[in-house]
Amino acid sequence: PTWRAEQLPEMARAAKPHLVLVTESDVKRERARLDAAVDKLRQLLSEAKQEQAASWKEAVKWAQLESELAAADAQPDLKTLLVIEELYRQDLAGLEQDEFVAVRQALDKYVCTALFASSAEPKKAYEGFLDELAERFSSYAQNPQTEDAIFIGKRLGWLDRFGQARELVAAARSSHSRPNLFLEVSEALMQAGIDQTVDETAAVNEVILGTRIRGSARLTGAVTLDLVPSQDNAAINILLDGSTVSNSVGYNGPVRVFSRGVTSVNAVKRLQLDETGLSDRRATARCSTRTRIGRVEAGHLVRHIAMKRIQKTKPQAEAIASRRAAGRIAGSVDDRSADLVQDANASFSDKFRLPLVRRGGFPELLQFRTTDDALQVTMLQAGRDQLAAPNAPPALTGKFDLAVRMHESLVGNMSQAVLGGVTLTDVRLVELIKELTGKPPEGLGDEPWSITFQSELPIEARFTARTAKITIRGKRFAREEQEIRRPVEISAVYAIEKLPDRARLVRQGDVQIDFPGRQTLSTSDIAMKSFMKKKFETLFKPEIVSEGLVLPKRWASIGKLKLEQLVCDKGWLALGWLKPPAPAATETRVASMQ
Repeated sequence: PTWRAEQLPEMARAAKPHLVLVTESDVKRERARLDAAVDKLRQLLSEAKQEQAASWKEAVKWAQLESELAAADAQPDLKTLLVIEELYRQDLAGLEQDEFVAVRQALDKYVCTALFASSAEPKKAYEGFLDELAERFSSYAQNPQTEDAIFIGKRLGWLDRFGQARELVAAARSSHSRPNLFLEVSEALMQAGIDQTVDETAAVNEVILGTRIRGSARLTGAVTLDLVPSQDNAAINILLDGSTVSNSVGYNGPVRVFSRGVTSVNAVKRLQLDETGLSDRRATARCSTRTRIGRVEAGHLVRHIAMKRIQKTKPQAEAIASRRAAGRIAGSVDDRSADLVQDANASFSDKFRLPLVRRGGFPELLQFRTTDDALQVTMLQAGRDQLAAPNAPPALTGKFDLAVRMHESLVGNMSQAVLGGVTLTDVRLVELIKELTGKPPEGLGDEPWSITFQSELPIEARFTARTAKITIRGKRFAREEQEIRRPVEISAVYAIEKLPDRARLVRQGDVQIDFPGRQTLSTSDIAMKSFMKKKFETLFKPEIVSEGLVLPKRWASIGKLKLEQLVCDKGWLALGWLKPPAPAATETRVASMQ
């Protein structure tokens, strides 16, 4: 059944009598599954290169895990297993493999089952959580607040982790955890990212019906992009339309035939994009060749015979030439697109998919679609202890070349998957900001320092009534020989304005540095606070102005995209851009599928 949000409090209270007790046999079953997963990983490690296997074993404390599991008649230390399980979430190449993921999941399931089985009063904890959830469900349905979302997410995670109230967990997530990112890219903007024209010359050297043909051929045409409506994935056709003009000489015995050929070219390459990356189909091409015979060089009698034979075999020769041209064109398109597909997949895997898989944070939903005129991406980013968006995004006010609608939960949830517990140095932070903005920030990395992010909600965003608040949470901050090992929050609030020719963010007050739970600060704390404020004021500038969005690489030539829609309210930030009008005349360029 489909449960409405207002029914969830009643549903939570109704679940109280249905506690699922965990028995010793349940613990043994999960232990057997853990042992089986460990055996498969042991096999993988034995088959890997010695240096690689040693690196993996050290990273996940393999020897310690084997030691804990060695005594079959004694329960291993659950706290130790929890620490080891976290090591399987490192962003280390190789940990995305099924064998590592299976051990991570089996460890989590075994520890949770064993902990619940050993709980002194599971019924009391279970019923207390359901009462708390019922109250939060009521307030959240009336007025969604971030604090309630965090609380509900953690409680649902607890129930899910221990296999309790499964129907309630599913209903709550269906009601309160919807996609938190919507992205649209117009066909026109995608088209602007590929070169428009092709102009290539190639040598001709082939045999048709016993005649050796040599010469040159010039291919001219246009490369275009066509989106194919698809609900299951993004379907994109790369089209090449043009013609080839060839001037050649045919040699057959004493006869030389000079001819000019014109071949129409229509080639299609289908690309598909889904959550696993970009894939392609073999290109297809249709070609039609027509030739015009110039002069024929031979003796008078031979020339007469040759002309009659040429006219007779011309249709067959043209058909053969058409088929061969289609094969060459299709092969050329495949060769050119191979680098495109490979580079796109490498970027998608290395920068997005694999790091999130390793850390157990790949989106719950990542869906690509295409319409006649746009590529659409829908994403739901939420872990087991998190909620996504409680409501639908604001509507777009028009057709945009680029539109992004993101809920504030995306920032917190994604940052937890990417940065939770991670230590960033000043050098690495400068590199990341440069990658995102195209230029390094000033003053952020002029002296060594580092921050270790909190494991939960390391970066948080709040979008309310044209105001955005960004909070960074750390658990360790170091500067040369000094360090603090306690929670610290760095935050800034910006008022957002959309002006006719630009967007502007104006910081409201100073950057705030807080030590939650501490009433008084030591002298070293005060000195570190002053240092942090100085550093993060270079990141959170008093005023940030954007006069347009400049896209990278092959799209840079189209100029700045103009911001036409800006909505910041009720947890959502919605932005819509239009590309500038195309110039009246464009310079002919050589096509590149790369």
